[in-house]
Amino acid sequence: MNTYAYRRAARNRAVPADDVGRELVRIWKASGEQLEPAVVVAEARSEASPIHPCFEWRDKIAAEQHRLWQARELIKSVRVVKEGGESEPLFFHVSLSTPAPAASFYQTGSVLRVEPKQYLAALAEAKRKLDAAAASFQEVQQLLSSTGESDHALGKIAAIVSALSTAKSISATLQ
Repeated sequence: MNTYAYRRAARNRAVPADDVGRELVRIWKASGEQLEPAVVVAEARSEASPIHPCFEWRDKIAAEQHRLWQARELIKSVRVVKEGGESEPLFFHVSLSTPAPAASFYQTGSVLRVEPKQYLAALAEAKRKLDAAAASFQEVQQLLSSTGESDHALGKIAAIVSALSTAKSISATLQ
């Protein structure tokens, strides 16, 4: 029997990872070995489901959380087009660690250029995303290595892993 653990960045830990893993595998098998989020939600609706506590079931709160997600997506979707056609995001995500609860917001590039604390927070966020991308490709590389995938595909993934590793090394020198 497999044991399960949450990924480092997992936010929802309402239920032990072993319970979640076993239930997701059960749903996957019952669904013809294809896991779809809508099926997971349907299975979790029952209060008897082991993953029921992982979801917000109060519609008013869930709707507000969804609108907040939509707002984040909207904020991230707009870019500033400069002369010459180059563009940059209108807003960057900033997460500041403060004595009070962490402040998380979006800031324009023009402000980040003159606010070192906010710039460093945005840079730290970019580094976290780079780390997550590197971890994802390393997982795929491990999967391909264990399945005997062609050397050609494995070589391409290895090149991506190497490039991301180099990028992480370089980003560690940024201040």
